Order: sequence, then structure tokens, then C-alpha cells
Amino acid sequence: MQYRNSIRVMIVDDSSFARDIIATILSADSSIEVVGTAIDGQDALDKLISLQPHLITMDIVMPRMGGLEAIEHIMAFHPTPILVVTSQQDSHIAFQALSKGALEVVEKPSFENMSISQNQREFISKIKLLAKVKIVAISSSTGGPKILAKILSLVPPNFRASIAIVQHIADGFAKSLVDWLNSVSPLNVKLAENGERVKPGCVYIAPTGMHFEFSKRGVIHLNQAPEEEGQRPSANMLLRSVARLYGRNSLGIILTGMGKDGAAGMMEMKRRRALTIAQNKETCVVFGMPKAAIEMGAVDKILSVDEIAEEIIRFAR
Repeated sequence: MQYRNSIRVMIVDDSSFARDIIATILSADSSIEVVGTAIDGQDALDKLISLQPHLITMDIVMPRMGGLEAIEHIMAFHPTPILVVTSQQDSHIAFQALSKGALEVVEKPSFENMSISQNQREFISKIKLLAKVKIVAISSSTGGPKILAKILSLVPPNFRASIAIVQHIADGFAKSLVDWLNSVSPLNVKLAENGERVKPGCVYIAPTGMHFEFSKRGVIHLNQAPEEEGQRPSANMLLRSVARLYGRNSLGIILTGMGKDGAAGMMEMKRRRALTIAQNKETCVVFGMPKAAIEMGAVDKILSVDEIAEEIIRFAR
């Protein structure tokens, strides 16, 4: 019997024996539902939209379309967490899979004596963990620090998603903002660092004068590319990268601020099936950025600050 909110998994492997092994192992846990299988990458792409999996297990070497090409297509058009499950021992192939957006690479599990071994339990645990990788991306400008402090003070210490924030702020004040937010939030708030892999329950703030985006799933990429909408860091760049890599496992929020930075990024998040939220006019210091996103049609919900905090908590459950 499956739980109502089960983890939906699609298995992609050209070997029917391997598909059966993985399906049997996963079916031993009632919180996991194998919603379908595919015989290669092309078959997976054909079935992806109808099956709507929360996670995909992906083999590498397959006919028609192999795993590496499939990962690239999936992360470009329908971002979904991918666990590569392969018998290939080549570290170069593993690196390629991760660089294209896979979350992790593991060896194919075995099925021994019709019982669940320790390795199989670890495989199930990994599926559960990776299926729940979520990120909240927030864009904020004029009046934002106080709003961020209120939101982060309401988020519980057991919060399981990561939070990435672009706050437009004067040179030299980003570290002070981090210190202040740390004093009011139960979460760990820090300046984002280039090459850092984000962790659940942590809040990452863009450093002054640096664009903050994700180069691959869960890895921070800071750069000094030209300004966008007159801003560096640019909220659009953060939101677009989150949309591209996390899709519906992400939540986009645009808070008080002048101008329209973040509106285009929110539109991309909505296009990739992420939930998008704008702060309402009544609680904004400046309604410019939320208004631009709303007028563009990029916003699913318009909420007060307290309601935004509630939605963030609900999203991470």
C-alpha cells in the first residue's frame, strides 16, 4: 500500500533485469512508488511529462539515447532530481553525469536472497533524501533586510530546504546583513562562496558586487559578469539558474524593491513549474519589483510577509 504523498520514481535502464531489481528494492518501502520505467533516454523523455516523477534513476550506457544525453535534456527542459545508477566504474563518466546536473552516482544494487540488505536500505535512504532536495530563491531590494529578518525569524530550526538570497545592498554591508540575520534566525546564514555546495537548513546571501547563481545542481557559482537591470548581484541570474536546475523543486519569491530585477527570473521559474510568490503592496516599502513580476504574469500568489513565511515552511515539508 502506498502513502498518499509517496515519492514517485521512474527507473531508466535498458536491462529488464536491472529495472526489476531496482523496482523490487524500492517497492519494499511503502513511501516510494515506482510510477514507470523506461528502456533508454529517449523513452524516458517521452514518458517524463505524463509520469511526473519526483526522482529518476538513470543508467548511463543505453541504446538510442544514453544517460548523459538524457540528463542534459531533462535538466534543460524538465528539471527533475536524477540519481545515476550504473555498473560503470569510470570516474570520468561520473564527473560528466554530475556536471550535466545529476545529483549523485551510485553502483547498481544487487538483490540477494529475497531480503533487504544494508546496501539496499542505504539505496532506499538515498532515494528519499535526493527526492526531497529543495531550494527557495529570494530577490529583494529597498526595504528588504527588515522583511528578510522577519521571514527568517519565523522559519523553524528543522527547516529542510536551502535558501538563496540576492539582496541589493550598498558595498561593504553584506557581511553586516549576514550577522544581523544570524542573530534573529535559527538557521545558519552566511555569505555565498564560490564552489560551495549548499546544505539544507542554510541561508546563502550574495556577496556585494558578485552575481550569485548555480553552475550545477547544488553548487554555487559567483562571477563578475556585466550588470543586469543595473544590478550585480542580479536577482534574474539567480532565479534563472534555480529554475533551470531545480524546476518544480524550487520556490521563487520577489520582495519589496525598486525597479524590475527578478521579474524575468520569476517568469522563468514559473515556466519551469516552480511556485512563484510576490510580496503584496500593503507590506512593501517599494512595490516596484513585485509589481513588475505580477504585471508580467510571473506570479502565482501575492502574499503578506507572514503568509510568505508560512508558504516557505509548507514548501519545505
